[in-house]
Amino acid sequence: MTQKKICSTRKQAYDVLNLIMREGAYSNLALKEALKNTEHNHAARITALVYCTVEHCSYADYLIAHYAKGRIHGSVRIVLQMGIAEMLFMNTPDHVVCSESVELIRSIGKGSLSGYVNGVLRSIARGKNSGTSVRIGEKTACSLRSAGIYGS
Repeated sequence: MTQKKICSTRKQAYDVLNLIMREGAYSNLALKEALKNTEHNHAARITALVYCTVEHCSYADYLIAHYAKGRIHGSVRIVLQMGIAEMLFMNTPDHVVCSESVELIRSIGKGSLSGYVNGVLRSIARGKNSGTSVRIGEKTACSLRSAGIYGS
C-alpha cells in the first residue's frame, strides 16, 4: 500500500510538472489545482518535488545532456529531471529514486524506456557517489548565468 501511495505522489508531481514545463502553466496555479483533494502529507511532498525540479531543471538538463544519448521525449525528460532533483537536492537514496522513476515511466505508458531511465539515473548516481560527477565549469556557468539559465 505504501508503494502505491509513493507512486501516486510522484505521478501527481509528474502531472503538475508536465503542465508547467510542456504547456506553460504557472507552477503555483497548477499545484493549487492538483492538490485540491490531496492529504496534507502528500501535498507537502508533491509541492517540494515540483518546486525542487523546477528550480534545478537547467542543471538537470545539463546532466541529462552529458549522460543520456539521443533525443529524449518530453515526458522522459521530466521523469529524469524529477529523479535528478530528488537524488541530488532532496537527499533521497539513489536506489529509491531509480526504482520509483522506473515505476513512474511505466505508469505513464513508456515502459519500453524504463531501462533507459534506469541507466541514466544510475550513471548519474555512480558519478555522484564516486566524486566524478559532471560539474559546471566556470566558463559554462558564466554563460548559463548570462543567459538567465543557471544561478543569479
